Amino acid sequence: MVYTTTELEPGAELIVPLVAEKHAFELPHAETSTGRVVLMKHDEESNVDFGAEIWDIDLNNFTDADFAFIHDALHRHKLLVFKGQPEMLKPTQQYRLTAGFDPDEKTGGFAHGADPFLTSHNGVNFYGIPKRPAIPEQPQVHILGRGPLPDNHYGFPPGFEVQGIDHEEFHLPPHIPQAERDQGVSRFYQWHWDGSLYKIPPPRVGCLLAVRTPKGPDVTVRWEDGTGTEMTIAPGATAMVAGSNALRLLDKETMNIVMNSRIEYAPHAFNWMSTAHSTRLGHLLETEGKEKSVDQLPPIEQKHVCIYPMVWTNPVTGEKSLQVHGQGAFKLYLKSSPWGEEKVITDLAEVREFMHKIMRPVLSPENIYAHRHEEQDVILWYNRALWHSIKINFGATVEGLDINNISDAEVEELKKTVWRHKVVVIKGQKDMLPIKQWELVVRSDPTAEQVHSHGDVKTFNAKGGMLAKSRQVFGIPGAENVRLIGKGYQGKDHYGLGEINITKGLSHDFHAKELTNERFQAGNTRFQRWHIDAPLYNRHPAWFTTLRAITLPEGPELTINWDDGSDFSMKTKPGLTAFFSCSQLYNMLSEEEQRMADHSFVEYAPHPYMWIENCKGNPNGLGLETQGKEHTLEELGDWDPKAIKRYPMVWVNPETNEKAFMVHGIVAHKLFVRSSPDEEARVISDVIEIREFLHNIQSRVLKPEHILLPELEEGDMVMWDNYGVFHTACDYPEEGYGPRSMHQANIGSSVGPTGPVEIALMA
Repeated sequence: MVYTTTELEPGAELIVPLVAEKHAFELPHAETSTGRVVLMKHDEESNVDFGAEIWDIDLNNFTDADFAFIHDALHRHKLLVFKGQPEMLKPTQQYRLTAGFDPDEKTGGFAHGADPFLTSHNGVNFYGIPKRPAIPEQPQVHILGRGPLPDNHYGFPPGFEVQGIDHEEFHLPPHIPQAERDQGVSRFYQWHWDGSLYKIPPPRVGCLLAVRTPKGPDVTVRWEDGTGTEMTIAPGATAMVAGSNALRLLDKETMNIVMNSRIEYAPHAFNWMSTAHSTRLGHLLETEGKEKSVDQLPPIEQKHVCIYPMVWTNPVTGEKSLQVHGQGAFKLYLKSSPWGEEKVITDLAEVREFMHKIMRPVLSPENIYAHRHEEQDVILWYNRALWHSIKINFGATVEGLDINNISDAEVEELKKTVWRHKVVVIKGQKDMLPIKQWELVVRSDPTAEQVHSHGDVKTFNAKGGMLAKSRQVFGIPGAENVRLIGKGYQGKDHYGLGEINITKGLSHDFHAKELTNERFQAGNTRFQRWHIDAPLYNRHPAWFTTLRAITLPEGPELTINWDDGSDFSMKTKPGLTAFFSCSQLYNMLSEEEQRMADHSFVEYAPHPYMWIENCKGNPNGLGLETQGKEHTLEELGDWDPKAIKRYPMVWVNPETNEKAFMVHGIVAHKLFVRSSPDEEARVISDVIEIREFLHNIQSRVLKPEHILLPELEEGDMVMWDNYGVFHTACDYPEEGYGPRSMHQANIGSSVGPTGPVEIALMA
């Protein structure tokens, strides 16, 4: 979808900003419009009283008479859906449509200020942020949504992908478990009207063109505010409520107050709220004291602070609407009559209590219109009379793909799918030959050395250190780089391996503070070891890892316990692999932390897993307990300084340009920390300090709502972006559940991870 206004990502740094200009244009003249209005029909139980369809106006060729028709219709119906467009709306025409509603606006600027530089391609500069890039030929028009753009879409680089928003980045935990999200459960992200809330007045209208829309069943949106309220809407829908209805639903006393009162919005509001949490309903901020202080914000000019009335008047119809932005509210000036005494409320808890009182009544299913977008349709809404919200889902399951007979084109598309979605379940591979799994790995990176990233099985057992010590692996005959991993008896003949009984499997005993056998047998488990598949010496980390389920244990769900004092726990089926997104982790960092991470890098120990072979992990599986059990470098024997790996802290996804905080903390030997290319790096070589530094960052994402446990059936294969996620096994008691047989394969990549700053510049 494209959009005429955008929000700067909270705290985004403005580097080489794009300065917009307003260009004069005249519409073709016509005496009358060809347009016609068809009122929307809403369900009988609905209280929605707005919305109309517009037919017979080609927005790529609309006239001045058409615009007058649209102007009147929009103010009367608040939301217009333009149907039957003969072709996709051009960005220049979309801008003309919206700009016409504010002829006195002279700058042609963005609703949220200047856009920062984003990237370049074929000599063209692109501006915006990954979640809302601007179209170069008409930079007031932005793209939003999730996923890859169509090829050659207005000059964007091939494979450019828009990063969608995610309630986990903003809403108060606990979040919706991934298993429920996969079943179509979601939330409203943020109830708002479009506006910067500082310096720039809110736009009069908003406009969306549906370029690509998600397909699939409807999703269930939950309120999660204790009321049990939920509603079903289309995937990718935009939800709206009328401010006029919000006003009507208030009691007489409260209505008198809002009719005479004002709101002061926070300076640099979206920067101010960038460290805070939203309510789960998406209408307010939680009062946790996490907003940025004034001295942490850019310079503030009092003349640019926005103080608006709570009730706005439609200039055409005279209708009044309650138009408030609950999350940006900073201060209230309350009066119950024009001549009454004004009460100023500055305590944020009191501010939000009042905002909830006036906003919550309208946020009920019967008052909400959730627009189902259809490709090539255009919607236009009156931004000074409606509130709106969006929701998203993400993740991928691939069906109908036969890995035994996969084509080169399908391999390339599968690679792109994994880069985009991070963890992909490929269904129905029960008949896959082991050699075909290895061939898929090789074809995904054909110039890489054709051996497993940790070497052959003999090398792994000799040099694998802690990895080899904690589990048994076996090469499949005829496809030795495909590893059998799992637990228990694997049968008389497992693809040519006879009478294998894996006794060292998932290793819940890896932790320094062991899970007692009594608790384990009672159905309690832990994350074993959060990691990436990476030798981190001599070879680069694998781009992708493939893990095929041959035999899965069966039995009641287990409880994964953090056992770290947090009281976190979550349910899992036995034998699954857990994941968290390091891109999501990166987005949890403050602006200052992101700048530091972008410019910092890590040096890993020589023979890193031998270095830590006697070490034990923390009970939540993240990092090591510091016990002084690391080998000295002399004890490691011969090692080649040229084989030591030094990587950025932040790895950039080669397909989407998304950033991920990717540091394998258990084997990090030195950190080189700085916040700019010119700054001399602070070297951290003390392992205690290294682990404390990394734990402070990485523990933020280690919460149940951020953990994905993709469910598999026997024959399914999961393939993941090893440059964007961490993963771990979770042990289970073999008795009562049975064996687990998995085939794992990956290959040390031909090209190592790339960061925002070249390593060569940092050495």
